[in-house]
This record gives sequence, C-alpha cells and structure tokens, in this order.
Amino acid sequence: MNLAINSRDAMPGGGNLSIRTYRAILTEEKAARLEVAPGSYACLVVSDTGLGMSQEVQAQMFEPFFSTKRRGRGTGLGLSTVYGIVAQSRGAIWVESAPGRGTAVTVLLPTAKGLPLPESRPPVELASGRAGATLLLVEDEEAVRRMAVRALSDGGFRVLQAASGQEALALPPESRDVIDLLITDVVMPGMDGTELAACLIDHCPDLRVLFVSGYPTEILRERQAVLPSSVRFLNKPFTPRALVAAVHGILDEPASTGGPGRRALLDSSPLG
Repeated sequence: MNLAINSRDAMPGGGNLSIRTYRAILTEEKAARLEVAPGSYACLVVSDTGLGMSQEVQAQMFEPFFSTKRRGRGTGLGLSTVYGIVAQSRGAIWVESAPGRGTAVTVLLPTAKGLPLPESRPPVELASGRAGATLLLVEDEEAVRRMAVRALSDGGFRVLQAASGQEALALPPESRDVIDLLITDVVMPGMDGTELAACLIDHCPDLRVLFVSGYPTEILRERQAVLPSSVRFLNKPFTPRALVAAVHGILDEPASTGGPGRRALLDSSPLG
C-alpha cells in the first residue's frame, strides 16, 4: 500500500502503476550479492511512470522521517516501514529510478515452507478475571488502529483509543485512572511511545505497557528508542489473534512483573 501511494504521488499528471509478482530462485552467488539466504523467494515489483528520483534521493529514501513531499502530505515513515517489514522477513529490496523516467521498487520475500495449517484455530479464551479490562491503544495509523480496536473489543476488552501521544494525555483523568494496559506504537510524530509511557507511568506506577512497531530493532536503536528487556514488544505487522494473545500474556502476569518501571522507560526514551 505504501509503495502504491508513493507511485500515485509521483504521478501528479497521471500515469501507469504496475504491480507484478513472480517466483524467483536465488543461487548462492545471487543471494550473496543481495545479502540474503539462497532459495525460493516471492518477488513483488511496484513500478510507475512518474517523476522518478535522483541518486541523492534514492540514497535516503528508506530513512525514517525522510520525505520529498511538501509539508503536511507525508510523515516520511511509509518507505522506512516497507524496509522494516522486508528486513524482519529476511528479504531484500532495491530501487531502479531516474528523474523523468519513473521508478520500480523490487521486493524479495522468502517463501513459506509449505507446512500444513490446522483446519480451524480455537478462539483465544479470556483469562479468568481479565474480562472487561480497560486498554488504552495509541496508534497514529488509522487502519491499524481500527483493526486493533475491533480485535480487542471482540476479545472482551474495553478499549480507549488515541491517534497520538498528545491525544492520549488529553484524555480525562477519570479515564486514565482505570487503564490496565497501555498499547502504543513506538515511533510516532510529535511524542514517541516511550515518552508517552513514561508520562502515564509517572501518574500510575503499576501501569503495564505493550509496545508495537513496524521497525526492526536495528532501526529503533538508530533512533535511540531502545526498549529495555523488561517491557513487552510486538512486531508489526501482527494478526488480530497475535495482538489479543500478547495482551492476555501481559495481563496474566503477576502485578509485580507487569510494569517496566518509570526509570527504565525514561532511560529508554530519546527525551529521557
């Protein structure tokens, strides 16, 4: 979706967007050049006939918060999220582009082993005593937020939601006082998730926290948003089932081990 949106924005006067898939078998020699393991890969090519990019822009295009769009048209997180998903999947991504000649982005993802899936999966059951727990979900991507709210509500939880850290802190005190678990994206414009968690834990020391992010650990370290080992972390993209299971896992822990502690969060925050 992010690649398609970028192609659309690169063709303000119209043009052609092409999405192509095929299977590729990488030999050891080809795999070494791409710094991946040899074997079978699914290949996705998203190309357009748009404005194209210079070599200077291509060198920075996957960096978080880098954008060539005018102010208010983008966060600079779309392509870095794509890069994070590819990196987490142990795949490869490269770009072919030139000013005035369009852009083609190629993604290689290792194919699954073909293990049979069970015919049906039993639903995740609510742990005793956890039905009706109150969760605060903070996520700036609307589509992800909608999916997460639906999954958690279906799981029997009461869900408060916010699109930013500032919006979360603006909730009435009576709402913040009843929160059992904070679920927050790590990298968000304005206030990041670690800073938000530190602010809320300052008010409620026993608050439990689940961080989510589409960035691999390496990128989080580069942005100095290193997460202490005592907090819980869920990688994007995640399934509704995985989110609900992660929430149950945290809420089922003894209270003494649920929260990461204010000092740990402050130490982990780039603003701490």
